[in-house]
Amino acid sequence: MEEFLRREEIPFEAEVVTIRHGGEFFEDPHLYLEEDGVVVECIVYPLQDIRRIPKSSITGRPMERADAKRLKKLIEAMKREE
Repeated sequence: MEEFLRREEIPFEAEVVTIRHGGEFFEDPHLYLEEDGVVVECIVYPLQDIRRIPKSSITGRPMERADAKRLKKLIEAMKREE
């Protein structure tokens, strides 16, 4: 994902965040994109966790997820609006 964003010259910030899910700890890359003062946080999960739907630390609800294809479409739509 980071390579795609760099190639498309889309600015972003990245960090690795450790979360606890059940009794296990996971380190997931978090990417932050900003547009017009709105920050979108994207969490990149390993393929083996495709079925794991984490809960938001803010709302406690399951987080909305997007696969690479959906995320690419969202980014392309954002670029067209510029």
